[in-house]
This record gives sequence, structure tokens and C-alpha cells, in this order.
Amino acid sequence: MPKRWSTIILAMIIYFLATSILLAENLGDGTKIDRNSPVKIMDDVKCISSGFFQTLIIKTDNTFWACGHNVIGVLGNNTKDPRDTPEKILDAIACVSAGGEHSLILKLDGSLWGCGSNSEGQLGSASEDEALSPIKILDGVKAMSAGWNYSMIIKKDDSLWACGNNAHGQLGDVPINARHELFHIMDNVRDVKCGDSITLILSKDGTVWACGSTQHGGFGNGTKDFSTDKPLKIADNAIAIASGQDNSYFVKNDNSLWGCGLNYCGTLGDGTYNDHYYFIKMMDSVIAISASETFVLILKKDTSLWACGGGIVNAKPPYNKTYGQLGDGTLIPRNKFVKVMTDVHYISAGYFHSMVIKNDNSLWGFGWNGTADIF
Repeated sequence: MPKRWSTIILAMIIYFLATSILLAENLGDGTKIDRNSPVKIMDDVKCISSGFFQTLIIKTDNTFWACGHNVIGVLGNNTKDPRDTPEKILDAIACVSAGGEHSLILKLDGSLWGCGSNSEGQLGSASEDEALSPIKILDGVKAMSAGWNYSMIIKKDDSLWACGNNAHGQLGDVPINARHELFHIMDNVRDVKCGDSITLILSKDGTVWACGSTQHGGFGNGTKDFSTDKPLKIADNAIAIASGQDNSYFVKNDNSLWGCGLNYCGTLGDGTYNDHYYFIKMMDSVIAISASETFVLILKKDTSLWACGGGIVNAKPPYNKTYGQLGDGTLIPRNKFVKVMTDVHYISAGYFHSMVIKNDNSLWGFGWNGTADIF
């Protein structure tokens, strides 16, 4: 087992034990049973973002709701108490992004707000204090992505800015422990996605750029171990991007999906558990992808939802099974894509749970429910 994954698994065990002790009363639906099939949550939902153990929801009336684990204030409700049903937090919200230990909230007026941990400067403040209620970060924002203790922000002029943890160079700057103030990275940016150690950037011309580090070919350039603290072009003709655990994914303008990097959990969907140092074609007719550390969700043009990954090959129980986050009615990891449901138009992969919005704007969830990410 790679040393990096041994460290990740140990961290998972410690975190799960801690949350089980602290949050055992958070049964969500009144049980401790994880959901391996989609369960309906609520109606009138416009967009969602699934984080480490939190779910952020924007309803069609632009109100912001949140639920799940809240020990460090990621729900923004001025407490550290978990919520097993969605709680209304704010009005007039355009979109949200859930990170590992913080949440980003974009208001309709273009102002960006954040809550949760600021230990690495991910809220763009010099203070390392937690923010239990949303604090203002800056104005003139169009989009953003919250990663594991770092933030990437696109302003209305299409310029890209960053703050937070930069141990791997994932901010697009010389690696240092943290950047507590926002700084400019590049211009003409359409979209950005934060992963664990790799950040993917989609330019307005359809080129894909990456910064950070990989130990498993996550840049798709044929090299297993590679790092760059400046954005490096890795693909052309893209319309969508996603970054996972040492993985990079993009959808081309012909709607084909491509991926590379770590495949330890079968997240490349090619029927193997072999890493790929070059991009491989994964699927056709794709319009969206959402990547987590151990699984991916795919939305096809026919509105069908597909998933793969979810478990660690050759691992001892319980890591040789899923928590139900693939939604296929089993706890079986998949290294090939499995069809989950239809009539879907929005997807979001959390750490061990999944949230999807159907065409009727109803919200559905499946996966780990130990801290009421779904309920």
C-alpha cells in the first residue's frame, strides 16, 4: 500500500472514531443506517455542494440551507452543533462550495463569504480564528471552489485568486505552509476545481491548466511524480473539469470524459486498479463530473447518473466496501461505471456521501449518514 494512502487511511480511522464519539446522536433519519440507494431529502432545490461531512443547499428562492457535521462551524449557523435536517442560514445566495473544513458562500450581489476553519488562511483573513457565522471575504466574485483548507476564487473580470494551504503548490505559487491573503494567479478563467493536492483551471479558450503535486500521474503528462507551482497546460478543448485524490478529469467539447492519475479505488472506471500517467478515455456523452477522493459521479446527456470507485482494493474491512455513496443499492466498490438513476441535472460528490438534484428540483442523497450529511 502506498505510504500516502496509509497516512490517509489512518487519518480516516481517527476522524471516524472521533466523530462517532462526538456525534453518535446524529442519526439523521432516526437510525445509524447508511443509505446505499437514493433517498429524497427536500424539494425546490437549485444547486448543492457536498463537503467532507457537510451538505450546502441553495433552494430555488435563493435561500441557503445547510446540514451535517459542524464541529468547526462549516454550516455558518453561529454554533458548533450538528444538524440532522437542513437549517436555513441566509437569503439572497447565488451558489455555495463545501470544502474540507470550511464553506464558501456567494451572494447574489457578488460578495463572497466564508465560515468554518481559517487555520490555513482559507477564508482570506490574517486571523486563524474559526468563523461560526459567515464573514465577508471580498466583492466582485463570479465563482469559487473550496478545497482541503484552501480556496480558489474567480472574480467577475475572469481573474483567478487564491488563499489557504499551499504545501503542494496547489495555489499556483511557490509552496509555503499557507497564504492568509488572496493573491492573483491568472486571467481569462472560466472555472476552477480544487482537489487534494492538485488544482485544475479551465480557461475561457477551453484549455485546462493544473498546479500542485502528484505521486500517481495526476497531471496526465506521462510522469508518475511531478509538481509545479505555476499553472501548467495539460489539455485542450474542454468544457468541464474535476479534481479528486491525485486525479484529474475533464470533459471535452465532444462530451467525452477523460481522466488520469491515482486509480487505487477504481475511480477511473476502466475495470482496473492501475494508475494511469496519461489521460485515458472513460466515457462518452458526458455533460458533468463530480470527483471525491474515493469515487466519482458522472452525469450523461440523457440525464442518467453513473458512479464508480468507493473502496480501496485489497484493503481490510471496512475499507474494502463503500458507505453506499455509489447509490447502486450495494456496498460493493466498482472499478467500472454503474448506472444509479435517471432524470438528474445536478450532481455533487462529498467525501463519503453523494447529493443529486433531479429534473423536478427534488434533492436526493445517499452514502455515509453518521453525521447527518443526508437525513
